[in-house]
Amino acid sequence: MMTKKIMLTLLVLLIVVSTTVALVACKPEGDGFEFDKKLMQIGQSAPTTLETLDDFIEIDESMSATEMMMAAVHNYEQVKYIAVSQTGDVTTSMLGLDIQQAVEGLRIRKDGETYMHNNSITKKAGGLPITIKVLEKYFIDNNSAVKLLSANQKNIVLYDHKLYAKAFDIDKKFASMSEFQKENPNDPSRLFMYIVNEDTIESTTTPVKKDGYYEFEVRCNATDAFEDYLPVMNYMLKGNKGTVTKSTELSFVVQIWEEGVFKHYDVVEQYDIKIAGIFNGGVSLKSDVKFTYDEKEVPWNNYYDSAKDDFVRNLLPEDAKK
Repeated sequence: MMTKKIMLTLLVLLIVVSTTVALVACKPEGDGFEFDKKLMQIGQSAPTTLETLDDFIEIDESMSATEMMMAAVHNYEQVKYIAVSQTGDVTTSMLGLDIQQAVEGLRIRKDGETYMHNNSITKKAGGLPITIKVLEKYFIDNNSAVKLLSANQKNIVLYDHKLYAKAFDIDKKFASMSEFQKENPNDPSRLFMYIVNEDTIESTTTPVKKDGYYEFEVRCNATDAFEDYLPVMNYMLKGNKGTVTKSTELSFVVQIWEEGVFKHYDVVEQYDIKIAGIFNGGVSLKSDVKFTYDEKEVPWNNYYDSAKDDFVRNLLPEDAKK
């Protein structure tokens, strides 16, 4: 699941201050941020060579939308190479103010190992002088050991419409996923932290066969589907004394190739939150998720250097520091 760090302490302080002091509107840094256009265009063609494991599930037009969805989720773990690009916006609403963050993530699985990164920056802040920046990278090996690389906000720079780190402040290794989850309940190796199965899916549309793929809609019971996801959200809100009070929506528009793997889906997730036990608000994520099974489109070595067993760090270019 792509991480969404919602840092609202400053928002709460400014809301309190604004009751007595007029704030001057300020354009957040993220106004100049652009999503990676190449990653937004991946997976336009059906997979021609799909290397799979033995437990791969084939799909056909006799299957229901629920069966197709569950097969594609299962098959995510059964392909030897897959890249998943996610772009979207997270909007946090409170006391009539909206904070909107652009979020961009990439996950690559190759031969059982996983690379993932998350980038996020404030685009709109309801006239408040707030810029929230996130830049983090994960690697999970075949033994489920986890490596984390993360930059603090002060070391994240918007340059040439993209986020770079001047330096990485956190460089940690965890012997296992269970060790990692003692600090953070997220699981970066999973496609998403939702539970999507016949028990959580409330309704679907009938799959429509198009040019090499099936398309349908899925709506889940948000309370049940968020059972694994809720601890992750509460973890991210913990520093701001926040909690999720109600999960209200999880819905998808899904495209699955006839080959039995995801082509693309749009997802909407919504939930209510409370900050400091006082302020009620809402969070909404709308994102676009695309898939490719061709390593030429998203080369593993552009992101993780297997020879060095280390991240490709993409530090801020030297000429940008002048």
